[in-house]
Amino acid sequence: MIENNIVEVVKHLSQRKVQLDHNPFCHWMKNPKVPTEEKISFAPKMYFFVLGFRDILLELEDHSFQSPLQDEINQHCKEDAHHWIWYLEDCEKLANAGFFSFPPTSSEIYQRDWYPVRKHLYKCMKVAEESNDHPFQKLVLIQVLESAFESFNDVMAPVIEQMGKMNSLSYFGNAHQMAEEAHESPLWIESDLKTLQKIQCDGQTAIESIETIDYIFDGFEKMFNQWSIPVPVGKHP
Repeated sequence: MIENNIVEVVKHLSQRKVQLDHNPFCHWMKNPKVPTEEKISFAPKMYFFVLGFRDILLELEDHSFQSPLQDEINQHCKEDAHHWIWYLEDCEKLANAGFFSFPPTSSEIYQRDWYPVRKHLYKCMKVAEESNDHPFQKLVLIQVLESAFESFNDVMAPVIEQMGKMNSLSYFGNAHQMAEEAHESPLWIESDLKTLQKIQCDGQTAIESIETIDYIFDGFEKMFNQWSIPVPVGKHP
């Protein structure tokens, strides 16, 4: 039986984020022996998920009825809706600089090795679709996605800084980071206890939320693992 329901949900979310922080991909990105060119070469592998992320947001949006939770979700989706454009622009700049070829071909996107990336998008879409009548579960999914991005950005930002491109890149640089910090809805794991206790969450909802957290973080673990597979500089995997 879960006590202090929302606190337990957020505690579990925080634990899974810490676990993701120690994923092999994160260690690989922080390894000073790995050349910067090799670290950035994984970026095209994100193509399927980043572009599909826009559809996750579309699935989460619902303007057919008004509620405080759904209004919060709609606002969040609006704020993130253009990030895929930043990704395309950044990858084009990096491709022009000779780091890799871009965009990936269909045969590359759908190769067997990229399946963990595709599958994770499908998992996120599944949760989004099944949460259509449950705004709280939508917020749980958003919280997981945002937490995972923090894990990603914590290891990506130093690489971009080393390249001197924090201001010239948007998705991988300062623009995206500032946009995440400016979200009207803060990350639960960054909220104080008093704020968390105001969030309504019964026991069954807490159990389902923890299951969702594990389901989506498991997918991120596998996707991150795939990204850490070395890529020859200037080539796609």
